[in-house]
Amino acid sequence: MTQKKSFNSARELVLPEPSADVAPHSPPPLLSTWRLPIGLSSADLSQDQQASLPTDIGTVRVDFQALGDTSSVFNFVGNFFSPVIVSPKSTVKGPFLALRLTSSGHTRLQRSDRSPLQEETPEKYSINFFSESSCRIHYQDGATYNGLACLITTGLLQEMLGGDRIPIPLQRFIDGYDDNFSAMAKTSFAMHRLSAQIRTHPYSGMTAALFVQGAISEMLSLVLTDLAGTDENRGGVIGIDHRRAMAVCDQLIANPASPPSLESLARQVGLPQRRLNKIFQSIFGMTVFEWLVEWRLGHARELLCEGTLSVKEVAFRLGYAHPNNFCTAFARRFGVSPSHFRETIRSVHSMQCVSS
Repeated sequence: MTQKKSFNSARELVLPEPSADVAPHSPPPLLSTWRLPIGLSSADLSQDQQASLPTDIGTVRVDFQALGDTSSVFNFVGNFFSPVIVSPKSTVKGPFLALRLTSSGHTRLQRSDRSPLQEETPEKYSINFFSESSCRIHYQDGATYNGLACLITTGLLQEMLGGDRIPIPLQRFIDGYDDNFSAMAKTSFAMHRLSAQIRTHPYSGMTAALFVQGAISEMLSLVLTDLAGTDENRGGVIGIDHRRAMAVCDQLIANPASPPSLESLARQVGLPQRRLNKIFQSIFGMTVFEWLVEWRLGHARELLCEGTLSVKEVAFRLGYAHPNNFCTAFARRFGVSPSHFRETIRSVHSMQCVSS
């Protein structure tokens, strides 16, 4: 199936209205119970089963950002001194696309009693379609865990994708089929970079929601690439060509101002240059260096959001020898000049500071 990637487009600059169900500063819309191997559980300590984990067993901190349409991003930081099984469940209605990315530590995810365990490590992330977001997460003794969980509703997915062609499993999910789909994929450098930006960005309020949704949009484009490898393999094993493509993407992202040549990239993944471009055309709908141009522009938007670099500095950092060429490409891609986009972000941030 030919896959046209949905990169950060102009429509993604429009932030959905905040969800009526989840206020930006309310407690996380997540309920969790826990159980120890010895049998002790949160139900033994509280009638509503919401007892905190004893501190001699472990500590967990959960931060979250509401994205609108009841979608949310959760940042989990935990230290565990004993094996424990935590069962989180979102309090808002699904279905959800659930993405879980581990930055440090090792967990095992289980959707239900009968489902297999998914081994989550910094090298692998999980993709699940949930009718309801309940699951079980097995933490190991002595583990320090840091991870990100994104729960994205079908409504927000449709808004982000905007009618683009998408992999069969995701399309069936959006269409309302409950296929109990799950898959594991290699966590690329780009995925780790986006996860770190979501966890550590300096913004608040609507500016934070705008920034995080942009990062989620870019992350979703990478997920679509990995899901495309499951169209012909419903068991969830990502094809070797997709792994090669993502390895090339990592090489391009590592040094976007002075990327390796197509010849060098093809040699690194053991493919002829024409074959490598053909794989990129199949997955992304563009050649290797057309993909790099798209990524550069998406990353330029992130740098402009941060506000620490001038437009000229952003252009040079991403390999544009002439800033005017960068401005033209950015305006063509997003429908607004880099300077105007940067001023818009500053204005939103200023209004946020005044209102707070």
